[in-house]
Amino acid sequence: MIVFQNLVILLICGIAVMLIHEIPKSVVAYLVTHPLYKNTTTINKNMLEYIDPVGLIIFMFYGMGWQKPYEYNPTKFRDKKKGMFAVAIAGIISNLLVMSALIPLVGFFQSPIINSLIVYMIRFNFSIVVVNLLPIPPLDMSKIIYCYSTNAYFKLVQNQRIIHTIFLLLLILNIVPAAVNSIFLTTIFRLL
Repeated sequence: MIVFQNLVILLICGIAVMLIHEIPKSVVAYLVTHPLYKNTTTINKNMLEYIDPVGLIIFMFYGMGWQKPYEYNPTKFRDKKKGMFAVAIAGIISNLLVMSALIPLVGFFQSPIINSLIVYMIRFNFSIVVVNLLPIPPLDMSKIIYCYSTNAYFKLVQNQRIIHTIFLLLLILNIVPAAVNSIFLTTIFRLL
C-alpha cells in the first residue's frame, strides 16, 4: 500500500512539475507575439501535450526528468531573440517560484502524505530547473545560448545526437541523477 501511495505521489508531482514548467511558456509566447500574429497564436489549453511519458517515468524512478517542450514559432515574436529568451526563462522562473513557495511549508502539515508531496514537488522543481540548464537541444539552455550566440547554438544542434547519447548514458549510469541529488542535498535540502 505504501509503495502504491508513493508511486501516486511521484506521478502527481512529475505531472505537476511538467505543467508548471511549460504552461507559463505558452502564456509568455502569446504575450511576446507581434500584434499582427495575435489572432493566429493562442495559449495552448491541451496540457497533456507537455507530458512526456519517458520523462515522467525517469522522474518517478530517478528523481529527475524532462517534459515535452512547448512548440512555438519565434519568427512571429516582436523581437525574435528577446522573445525566445523570455519563453525559455519563463519555465525556469515558474519552477523556482513554486519551489520557493513550497519550502516554508515543509513539515507544516500533520499529514505525512502532504509533507511527502511537498518535498517531492520541491525536489522535482529543482531537478527540472537543473536539467533545463544543461546545454542540450531542445532544453531551455540551448534556446538561451541561441539568443546570445547563434554559432554556439548551431554547434550544439550539429552535435545533438552525440550530446543526447552522452546524456542518456550518464542518466542510465546514474551519474546525472546523483549529481542533481548532490546539488539538491547541499543547497535546497539545507533550507528544509
